Amino acid sequence: MRLLAIDTSSNLLSLALFNNQNIIAFENNQSQMQHGVLLLPKIKELLASNQVTAKEVDGIIIGMGPGSYTGLRIGVTAAKMWAVSQNIPVYPVSSLAVMALSVDPSDKKVAIVPIVDARRESCYTAIYQIDMTGNLNTILEDSHSDWRLWLVNNASILSQYDEIVFVGHQIANFEQLVKEVLPDLVYQWVDDVSALPRMERSIGLIKEPIADIDLLSPNYAQLTLAEREWLEKKEQVDGYDTLVDTTIN
Repeated sequence: MRLLAIDTSSNLLSLALFNNQNIIAFENNQSQMQHGVLLLPKIKELLASNQVTAKEVDGIIIGMGPGSYTGLRIGVTAAKMWAVSQNIPVYPVSSLAVMALSVDPSDKKVAIVPIVDARRESCYTAIYQIDMTGNLNTILEDSHSDWRLWLVNNASILSQYDEIVFVGHQIANFEQLVKEVLPDLVYQWVDDVSALPRMERSIGLIKEPIADIDLLSPNYAQLTLAEREWLEKKEQVDGYDTLVDTTIN
């Protein structure tokens, strides 16, 4: 079974090609968010260089985010269109989980915290643990949060581990808050492009394919700006309506 893996949640365009559990080839391009231009040509190159045709791809592994809104839409839309046109399954995986797999298994009790900068001192993050067999376990689900608040709220969970490994790329500004909020925490800080979601690591994450391809949508982990503004306006209108009703009655 040949599987094509795609992640466009970051500025890294990551592709991988598997035959069952075995990696055939992979390619990672720091495309400066040019995914819309590069995704399909890079897929064609990867398949052609490994003598695989589009019709010989039996399924798609897609990084669902959280991450870049635009990037995620490009990757997920491509996966959905391919799956529909070829009638093949899609296996969604967390992009943060793929990041967590950049950390090697340890005989210590280690928590892995992937970080994706979401601006204004907020981030997309989660807590994972890799067991001795290399399996990834989710301790705290993917979410979007104010980083300081997240550290405060999850200090008790982090304190249960021998060591914490924070992983991400261009996340230096988040480390200072760790030192301020949790000064006694024992941790490693991995800030490197290698920590981005590289899909050659993704094969161990796949479970059941999505049952209804129409329901496939990115995990944004937060509302878009337009949605937030709409809700704010709606709350203002609802509040006004309530005030009017109360006043009249």
